[in-house]
Amino acid sequence: YSVGASLKLTDKVALDNYYNNALGAIDKAIAASPQRIPVYFMKSNILVSHKDYPTAINTLNEAARFNSNFGEVYCQLYRVYELSGESKQAQINGDKCVESDDLASLGMSKSFLALLDRYYQAKDYNHSILMAKQLVIFQPDNFQAWSLLGQIYGESGDKENARIANEKAAVLQ
Repeated sequence: YSVGASLKLTDKVALDNYYNNALGAIDKAIAASPQRIPVYFMKSNILVSHKDYPTAINTLNEAARFNSNFGEVYCQLYRVYELSGESKQAQINGDKCVESDDLASLGMSKSFLALLDRYYQAKDYNHSILMAKQLVIFQPDNFQAWSLLGQIYGESGDKENARIANEKAAVLQ
């Protein structure tokens, strides 16, 4: 399905054929190795590309049942809930994502930046700092990323880390 979408096919029959073939192939992969969690992410992405958010969410929840400590599941759930407009569930899973060791799996994405902004606007400095630290890992030479980290540290009362981040920002400016 992704191939058809990337080629910008307008033939709905052809797109549906790609989609059904992709789902068939991923279902075979899941049947062959039913507890391999990353395959569920692929299936969820296929479903999201077709805007089938409820089935994508069910697929990810199934993966979470195999290993509830696999943080990337919650990062994926956050992303799908955001796309589907279910902000309360997005927030719950966003918190689990940020508190896991898999925050980087969100990548430098619109979802990542939206989550960071939500924490910052809410003055949730613990989550904001975790995310801003990941932001400077994604963009280590970005003045604005370091400046934001310094600002969040400063607002949280951590003057020493604010000074360090702001010095790094000044070097990059």
